[in-house]
Amino acid sequence: MSSIQSIKPEKDEAYEMGYTIGTFLGENIYLLIALVIGLIAVIFMWKYVKNTPDAGTPPER
Repeated sequence: MSSIQSIKPEKDEAYEMGYTIGTFLGENIYLLIALVIGLIAVIFMWKYVKNTPDAGTPPER
């Protein structure tokens, strides 16, 4: 029955790193989604919303 023991995966460094990354993403998925949405909003506003110093003043006649 020693061949059954060889089927078990060994916990090596790559396995632990993958488990750590997966745990981090699982715990912080909503924060990461909010960060991506915020970055998209910032890029959209930076490219399409033009804010000039005289934007709030009415034109002179």
